[in-house]
Amino acid sequence: IVGVELLDEASGRVVAHPAYLGLEDLRYLRPFPVTEGIIGAAIRSGQPVRVEDVTRDARYRQDIPGIRSELAVPLKIADRVIGAINTESHREAAYTETDERLRAVVAGMLAPIIENARLRASAEQQAHDLDLLFRVQVAASASLDLETVLGGIVEQVGRALQVTSAYVIELNGAQLRVVAEYFGPEASAPERISDLHVWYPVEMFAAAARALRTGQSAQIGVDDPETPETERDHLRQYGGRTG
Repeated sequence: IVGVELLDEASGRVVAHPAYLGLEDLRYLRPFPVTEGIIGAAIRSGQPVRVEDVTRDARYRQDIPGIRSELAVPLKIADRVIGAINTESHREAAYTETDERLRAVVAGMLAPIIENARLRASAEQQAHDLDLLFRVQVAASASLDLETVLGGIVEQVGRALQVTSAYVIELNGAQLRVVAEYFGPEASAPERISDLHVWYPVEMFAAAARALRTGQSAQIGVDDPETPETERDHLRQYGGRTG
């Protein structure tokens, strides 16, 4: 069972997002105070909470019958926690440290998508974002291999946004590395040259690095004077117009 729980800051309550996987009866997903539960603990602390046996943890609040283990990972926009990815199992000790790390990576990718969906005014746009969230969750649950999961997620995001290419980038000190990539049907031949596992100096993509550090989205363009020249040159090299 895996899904997204969102914090309603006004009421201080946690509300389940409808795109829950592995749960047929959504009536179990009742709103609750952020001061309660494993999920509430993850949201309040801003840190993952992994419990091998929920029957022995006083923080656990039972909603779904028969649950034995739970892993909740916070969703963050910069330092602000907006909710958590929650996974539950009927098996004791179902989640490992590897699962926790993987969910943390997925949470980092999901948080901006979710925040964007919450800010949309159009019902059509919200429906589109909800469908994207559901497909990303399916991709994230399809494997325990990080590279496979990231590849599935970036493909779903790329298809939903109808872009020619999409990438997952890791920031490590003064360098950036491409860890997953997707090429759409209209990607140019130069664009299709793989950058997978290629390291770049951070100053080459200053706007992208700033977005990674702050958790805030950034748009760049070849005709935008605010876009650093190195990034504009990179877009031109591969036939891109915006990023």
